Amino acid sequence: MHNPITKNRKYLAVYFAIWILLAVIQASLFYFLLDIGLVPSIADSLVFNTLLSVVGLAVWPLVVFSSLERAYLTNTVLTHLVGALVLVAIWVGASVGLLHSVLEGQSAYLAFLNASLPWRVASGAIIYLLFVLNYYLFVYSEDFRERKINEAELKRTLKEAELSMLKSQLNPHFIFNSLNSISSLTMSNPEKAQEMVIALSDFLRYAVKPGQNKLITLRDELDAINQFVLIEKVRFGDRLEVIVNCPKDCEKKSVPPLIIQPLVENAVKYGIHETIEEGLISIDCICNHSVLEVVIKNNFEPDSGRTEKAGVGLGNVRSRLKLLFENDNLLSINKEENMFEVKLRIPQTQ
Repeated sequence: MHNPITKNRKYLAVYFAIWILLAVIQASLFYFLLDIGLVPSIADSLVFNTLLSVVGLAVWPLVVFSSLERAYLTNTVLTHLVGALVLVAIWVGASVGLLHSVLEGQSAYLAFLNASLPWRVASGAIIYLLFVLNYYLFVYSEDFRERKINEAELKRTLKEAELSMLKSQLNPHFIFNSLNSISSLTMSNPEKAQEMVIALSDFLRYAVKPGQNKLITLRDELDAINQFVLIEKVRFGDRLEVIVNCPKDCEKKSVPPLIIQPLVENAVKYGIHETIEEGLISIDCICNHSVLEVVIKNNFEPDSGRTEKAGVGLGNVRSRLKLLFENDNLLSINKEENMFEVKLRIPQTQ
């Protein structure tokens, strides 16, 4: 991990600007309050503050290679005690030696310098401690931020995996029945069999399309439903009728892929399949700026035993909506006499 001060030129410039300001303040105090003299005041503040700024940067490696965890706390304390003694001794010793050589003839100042060593050592130790605390604060804030990023990435990955798993749960009975219908038609009506193969191929290509966890347009979803209905009409013939009411301004609204089709498949399985009479499935789309509502209705035989929990499709869609929009109330079910209704509310983020 790089030193947070030196890794950024802007931070480094601010760092040294602060030390220059401190040097100016110290020189002013020495000159105006202690009457030390202009040259000694400037020399003292420049030497001590310049070297102390370098010492502050030298504290970083000691922080990086020591830990505040309880198991290593004793070693960390010893490391910083030794580090403080060594760095403060180097700072004071180098500063005093340099000032003695530069201001050799300034006896009054040199006497003041020697007398001030105790509080300079104490101030150096305090500044060392402040550097250590700030560096540790930075290290742990970076670790916390990185953990949050990793947790968010993990949640996103798990969410995508779960969405992929849910989206891939195509009803195998639909595929088997479609293949059986194609097999039967190959002898009696080859052209119809070919049409069904193309429709099934288009639908499956849409269903297993890679990277389709993101939102698509409602028009694309309705096109896939149309392919599904074409396939099912081969099995059910005139018993299956699907009416779609979708205003043009709704077609560009965003929906998760394969979010409506499982509900239509559910309606076919528990409505049309269970009755010998003509079955009607209606898909009504209502949109405004913030929410797209899709209502799927189908008639069914009251004695067929259908319940609100029937079918994997409803639970699948509910789970996907919760994962995508973090809302449990986007799918509602209403059952009245011989009519079953499922209402989807899909938030529009754009």
